[in-house]
Amino acid sequence: LQGKTFDTEAEFRGYYVMLHLHDSNIMRQVLSYRKEVRESQPVRLALQLSGALQNKNYVRFFRLLKKEATYLQCCICHRYFNTVLSNALHTMMTAYGRHSAFLLEISYLLRVLAWDDREDALNSLIPYGVEPNNLNYEQVFFNHDTFVQDPDAPMRPFRWIDAKNNVSWSQVVYGPAPFSFFSIAVMTDSFDDSGRYNKDPVLSAVFEKYSLQSEAQRLLFAEQNQAPVKPASIATMRQEHHEARSWVTSTVENVVREVADEESFTICKDANVEGLAASISGGLVDEFL
Repeated sequence: LQGKTFDTEAEFRGYYVMLHLHDSNIMRQVLSYRKEVRESQPVRLALQLSGALQNKNYVRFFRLLKKEATYLQCCICHRYFNTVLSNALHTMMTAYGRHSAFLLEISYLLRVLAWDDREDALNSLIPYGVEPNNLNYEQVFFNHDTFVQDPDAPMRPFRWIDAKNNVSWSQVVYGPAPFSFFSIAVMTDSFDDSGRYNKDPVLSAVFEKYSLQSEAQRLLFAEQNQAPVKPASIATMRQEHHEARSWVTSTVENVVREVADEESFTICKDANVEGLAASISGGLVDEFL
């Protein structure tokens, strides 16, 4: 995904194809690989096995595994053995069974199929309704009336697969290079001994990231859903200006009127007091004279 390449890419691409041998679209997936990976031996072998399985070519399927596949590749493809065996026996029943029953040599079956020996072959054939010939123990008896194409047969181990494992298990998994342990990084603990969160830098960075993302999403949502503001027209602006000016003028006039009324009342009161005083003083003078 990041454009990096690894030396083991071809090996694991081959494993992926082997896990999907039944998929008819696996070639489309392979075409997306790099050229050197597509042309590598593991991927080419996996494609050959896929073609053999889908075309029911049981002879080619087992021959490729025995001669070219590694131990791990055989282990992956072991899951298909019962399917291939069932298709092989059904093909033989169709090809040789012109009559209701026929005989086949066990040596022939051992050569084209994957069994280790005669006993292993006979035990594997029993669930399919194929039995040994009582008159000749080197033959098996196929009968249309007793044949079972897809029985619930158990998976069996094979010695020829185990024989491919001639190295240690660490080399099977890790490869031929000497195995070395990887250093394990110290795990970051987000809590102290009392179980309280201590705001370690790892989680803090995560929280900050999601907090920034949430804030950005909130701002984007607010911006997208903000109601459009219509620009005011010149007539509207003039009307608002006139109304504001009228309000200011009216307020000033009211204030001036209240102040003027208060001053007028004070002047009149003072004049009345002076007149009354003059009248009283005049009367007193007249009385004394």
